[in-house]
Amino acid sequence: MTEEYKDTTEAAIASTRIITDSCVRSQTVKRLIYTASVIDFFLAYIKSKTLAEKEVLSYNEIQHGKLEVVSLACALVGGDILLSYLPATCTLSAIISQLTSNLPYYNALRFLQEFLGSIPLLHIDDVCEAHIFCMEKQSLRGRFICENYPQLRISPE
Repeated sequence: MTEEYKDTTEAAIASTRIITDSCVRSQTVKRLIYTASVIDFFLAYIKSKTLAEKEVLSYNEIQHGKLEVVSLACALVGGDILLSYLPATCTLSAIISQLTSNLPYYNALRFLQEFLGSIPLLHIDDVCEAHIFCMEKQSLRGRFICENYPQLRISPE
């Protein structure tokens, strides 16, 4: 974090604004697709992501909507990874936490299940297809939830 921003939320909003303003100034970018998440395990990050998403979607109303902004809010994403190892911060680590006894991720999944009733899952291929769909539409703007079934249900301890 630089001294320019007081917290992660302020930095996320500012960087979102910089990217979106650059798209508008270019006069060549027709649509910006913002990939968001409906699931996160850290409250501070949830706040910054939510406010950054709200900021980017506000550009649909600015300058008569010269820039179409689409937000794809994705469920917990899993699928193939290109790395030869599983990063600790990878959502796949959370998905398999019950098998690997990763208690912090397992507890986070239990919280999500209690809060949402189940844990929405999405394969990375579906995320790619959703982006292609958004790019190929003649005109599109707004927020869309990207989720697939079945949903994960974890067993009690």
